[in-house]
Amino acid sequence: MLDMTLGSLVSQNFSGSGIMIFNFGPTIDINKSDIISILKGNLRSLKADITKAMPVKKDKMTQYHLQDIIERINKILDPK
Repeated sequence: MLDMTLGSLVSQNFSGSGIMIFNFGPTIDINKSDIISILKGNLRSLKADITKAMPVKKDKMTQYHLQDIIERINKILDPK
């Protein structure tokens, strides 16, 4: 479910990882905000930029990383 996947990215719990999260604002219900739409739009733009860059980058390792990023974006946008 897309909302749950993106929602978990937004509200991921970093406890035990050594990262401290500070909350300076009100709690937002992501299902009643534009956050999901904004995240999806940013991911689509990033995917388009990466797709344009792939033919230019000839280094195999860079190609592998770009392909991996596209696959990850696809999984987030369409988790099936």
